Amino acid sequence: MTKSYVFTAAASLFLFLLAFSTGSPAFLAPAFLLVLLLIYAPVSVLLARRSLSVQLQLQTDHVRRGDHATLTLSVRFRSMLPVSSLHLKVSIDDVESESTLDIPCSIYTKQFSLSFPARHAGCMHPGVNLCTIHDLFGLYHTDFVPRTSHPDLLVLPLDFEVAPLVYAQVDAGLGTMAKANEDITSPSDIRSYQTGDPMKKIHWKLSARKQELLVRKFDEPVLPDALLLLNCEKPESLAIQDALLETAFSIMKKELSGDHAIQAPLLGAHPTELDGRMGLPLLAENLARMQWTNGTSFEEVLLIESRRLRRCGATAIITSSLNGELVEIMCQMRRMGPSLRLYLVTFTPSDPNLLPFVSRMQNADCEVCYVKPSETT
Repeated sequence: MTKSYVFTAAASLFLFLLAFSTGSPAFLAPAFLLVLLLIYAPVSVLLARRSLSVQLQLQTDHVRRGDHATLTLSVRFRSMLPVSSLHLKVSIDDVESESTLDIPCSIYTKQFSLSFPARHAGCMHPGVNLCTIHDLFGLYHTDFVPRTSHPDLLVLPLDFEVAPLVYAQVDAGLGTMAKANEDITSPSDIRSYQTGDPMKKIHWKLSARKQELLVRKFDEPVLPDALLLLNCEKPESLAIQDALLETAFSIMKKELSGDHAIQAPLLGAHPTELDGRMGLPLLAENLARMQWTNGTSFEEVLLIESRRLRRCGATAIITSSLNGELVEIMCQMRRMGPSLRLYLVTFTPSDPNLLPFVSRMQNADCEVCYVKPSETT
């Protein structure tokens, strides 16, 4: 309802008062005409609303961030009472990419194509945010969101150049991972005792029979080369979200180009496990589909995933937040064997509040790399 509708109602009431007070029928005709207008305006708009149907279809279901996506709208209007026009506000991700369509209601079915920039990585749901219908006389209008299915649009993350991860040695005597090159759950053979062998490996019963010290040999496990841990807590902005996803994708692409296996558990709202053997297209799609969480803290995730460390040679951690507890956990992870590199996503890498944390990690032999999100995304 508009101000014009209220003024028209007041005018019709005034004309009725004049007609009844003066006894002149000359005022009744315009009064009845205004009443008809007051009835026609909302009825025509409400009928148009009930008869309106909108269908959405994407030209492709996935694009890379920064590309354009084309959305086709099929608008159908079947009301017998004409109205002025309808306005559709359509967007892919947020109000920044919102477009408005002014559609004359004299048509019954028509298709429109809109092109949107895919500004942010992730799973988008293009749709009609708002529909407005006006009557012919500008007296009445209604705003609503039409019922329509929203197609999914995957906006895949881009990649950028990152340095390859540094892997700890797994051969005895060549690095800190020497303690991880045997699986104590899989004894495979027996050999003579050598100076420095731990006492728990000695096979005491067999040594008593053979009259010499014998130790168990264990199978060397198949070691995944790298473990990637991404902070899946909801980021503060879409720009930081883009940087987190694209840093993860860039690391995985770099390691796969060097024939290294890599695993990445994504403990978001719906946990999933990424494996480098899936291939880059599937890795990019799964990263885009990841649902961020507001529940599990990243500190808990690091503690849970620490059990994997004895089976990997390098660990990459990606986060946009840093605190004392996180730093201590990461330093402890570094002491467990694999090399550790932190990718810190922040707009202010020179923030003095971060310097003590960064210094603490560097003193613990952890690499620290900064990723600055693009402020234009």
